[in-house]
Amino acid sequence: MHIRLATEADADRILELHVRAIREICSRDYTPEQIEAWAGPKRAAHYLAPIRGKRLVVAEQAGRVVGMGDYHATTNEICAVYVDPDFGGQGIGRALFQAVTAALKAKGFAEAVLDASLTSVGFYEAMGCRIVGSRLHPLRPGVAIPCVRMTVQL
Repeated sequence: MHIRLATEADADRILELHVRAIREICSRDYTPEQIEAWAGPKRAAHYLAPIRGKRLVVAEQAGRVVGMGDYHATTNEICAVYVDPDFGGQGIGRALFQAVTAALKAKGFAEAVLDASLTSVGFYEAMGCRIVGSRLHPLRPGVAIPCVRMTVQL
């Protein structure tokens, strides 16, 4: 497995694995309406800004993108860590999390924050994150998902 910066050519594959992860993994903790409001509007073009900003990393295995991680370059927020459901349990999420937190640390941050889906709380706890609160993340008018606010020391 290789972690690298994403390129614009990766956008379609990032979209595919992101939507699959939401629909297949997160569906155990969220309603079909929430899943559709979360995954349905996603488009490959949505990944271009973080790609161009050199803040979206991908995990590549045998020439195929199998995971992605994203962070805000001007804040200390981790935006996303997702792994293709067919490649779970192989340390890909851990490697992506480490790449994103290393990038934030290199920017001078001592701590990172994130809003974890209910599905991902256990993963983030295993990465050393701690729960500091909860919130509703609005997806569209009338539809929101509960999330867990977490922090991790860098």
